[in-house]
Amino acid sequence: MGILTLLATGLVLLWFGSAGFLYYRLRHPVRRGRGWALVHDVPADPEALGMEGEAITLRFRRGTETRGWVLRGDKPDLPLVLMTHGFGDCRVHMLNLAVFYVPHASAVVVYDVAAHGDSTDRALTFAMREPFDVSEIIEQLPESMTARGVVLAGCSMGGVISVRAALLPRVRARLRGVVLDGPYRLWWEPIHGLLRWAGYPAGMLMAPVRMLRPIIWPGVNDIETVRDAARVEVPLMVLHGELDPVCPVASGRQIAGAAPRGRIVTFAEGHHLDLAAIDPDRYDASLRDFFATLEE
Repeated sequence: MGILTLLATGLVLLWFGSAGFLYYRLRHPVRRGRGWALVHDVPADPEALGMEGEAITLRFRRGTETRGWVLRGDKPDLPLVLMTHGFGDCRVHMLNLAVFYVPHASAVVVYDVAAHGDSTDRALTFAMREPFDVSEIIEQLPESMTARGVVLAGCSMGGVISVRAALLPRVRARLRGVVLDGPYRLWWEPIHGLLRWAGYPAGMLMAPVRMLRPIIWPGVNDIETVRDAARVEVPLMVLHGELDPVCPVASGRQIAGAAPRGRIVTFAEGHHLDLAAIDPDRYDASLRDFFATLEE
């Protein structure tokens, strides 16, 4: 009986320990930056992809800062695009997508989200504090850059950050549109999807996190992208892969359907954040059509 009790105690501790590590990793993602890109032979700066870019440092009121680039766009009369990457990525990752936005914008800004890349923030709040960072970034950009308005573009978690930022007063004043690539509705969807995709027992690992959420992660349950999208008054487009194993396409459809001026473009062979690579022509055409509506 003693051995069984000891074994059961060990299993419970292992269970909660695994969940604790999961929670820690969600708050402190593995950082990737220019060094990672150089080691993995990934384009590490705008010039490597034929874009003109200026390095910038962005500072936040809480005393932290992050790095980014301002990329020169081909359409000086159209809005600036502010791109927000997803969990575990960085501004370098966004360069491959920025190539598709540059022809349709006056400028494109990419940056490292809190606790990613070269950000000096130590922890991520998973789209609770980060939308306010978007507002502060827009405030720091020169008036000449934002005078024609701003389009928020975000991938996965970055899409959720963008939708929540779109509701902030200082962002709404300049907002012209929102583009979401592979967004999710509820905070646990991408975590559960990623664990299941990787072959881990998602339900078992998520159970302690859900159980302790009110204590260790208060406020995260307030994230509800469908509800927030319903309050976004500007054009909103969702780009989503039909085969997305991380963020279900059903959530993308609900988000687009809730937005007053929302629409969705799906990619039959698309998975998570690979749409531009799988069908670049469709990706470009979708953006071209979207930005054309902003000129009307």
